[in-house]
Amino acid sequence: MKRLIVASLCLLAAACGTSAPTGTSTPPSPPASTPADESPAVTAAFETYTKAALAKDGATAVSVVATPVFAYFEDVRKLALTGTEQELAAGKLSTRVTVYTMRGGLDAATLRTGSAQDVVKASIDKGLVGEQGIGNLKLGKVTVSGDTASAEVTSQGQKAPFGLKFVREDGKWKFDMMPVLDMADAAFTGLAKEKNLTPDQLVEQVLVSMYGPAKAAEVRKPLGA
Repeated sequence: MKRLIVASLCLLAAACGTSAPTGTSTPPSPPASTPADESPAVTAAFETYTKAALAKDGATAVSVVATPVFAYFEDVRKLALTGTEQELAAGKLSTRVTVYTMRGGLDAATLRTGSAQDVVKASIDKGLVGEQGIGNLKLGKVTVSGDTASAEVTSQGQKAPFGLKFVREDGKWKFDMMPVLDMADAAFTGLAKEKNLTPDQLVEQVLVSMYGPAKAAEVRKPLGA
């Protein structure tokens, strides 16, 4: 892309030169600046998040997480405290499972008094974010458009059927995992259909496999504000 821009500028300069009247002197135009390549900064943000998640270093991971993620986890935090089964069943499957995971894996005090950033940090510290799965992902081609960027993804050397999103906040690129959560919801819905299960039956299978029957029943109950 940089070579294409430079070549275009050279052709434009040549055309202007031949069209100038003979014997006149046209002051040279200042050189046009080539936009900075933001791809390395986007890739660095993702690598920072990945390494921090694998190391269960929530503080570092939170520093490169985009604002929309915190808004989502604030909703999850509130649902973990007061969300009824009826409320959770009316929402996305992925959100429902996330709420149960927060109830089962985080201290009640963190959910009651912590911020959304605290919840995300604690989730990463405790390995509740699927860090092993994300550890297999590598960024491919990065496309930047203003303050947003998308990246192709490879998993174990194979191109993944999805991409990842990033946003620039206060001059720094940050990972927006919200599209990943949307993909998780589609995966849960597809799995339920594949297994010929209702959403509630699938959730029950997931919870029992994670916690066993007794704790699976407990995490279905609101913690209380």
